[in-house]
Amino acid sequence: MQPIIIVLVVGVIAVLLLDTIGSFASRRFGFNYGSLRVLSWVLRIGTGFFAARYGSLSLSALIGGLVAFIDATLGWYVSWIIGPGRPKRPISPKLIGRIVLRVTLTGSALSFVGGLLAR
Repeated sequence: MQPIIIVLVVGVIAVLLLDTIGSFASRRFGFNYGSLRVLSWVLRIGTGFFAARYGSLSLSALIGGLVAFIDATLGWYVSWIIGPGRPKRPISPKLIGRIVLRVTLTGSALSFVGGLLAR
C-alpha cells in the first residue's frame, strides 16, 4: 500500500476514534466536548506533516482536507448519536453545510502548516 494512503487511513481512524472516545468521555465526565478541538488540530497538523514527508505540500493540504471532511461529517454524526455533538437547537442543512466547509478548509490549512513543518 502507498505510504500516502496509509497516512490518510491512519488520519481518518484517529479522528473517528477521537470523536467516539471523546464523546463517551464527555458524557461520562461532563467536560465540554468542544474542548477536544485542540486535539483535532494536532491530528490535522500531524496528518499534513506525514503527508508531506511522503508526498508534496499540496498533497498534505488535500489529505488533511479529506481527513477533516470525514471528521466533519461521519465524526460529527458519531458524536451526534452519542450525544455531545448534538446541537442544543435545531440547525438548518445550509448551516450544517457551512460548518462542514469551514471545518474542511481549516483542516486543509492546518495540514498545510504540518506540511511546511515537514519541509
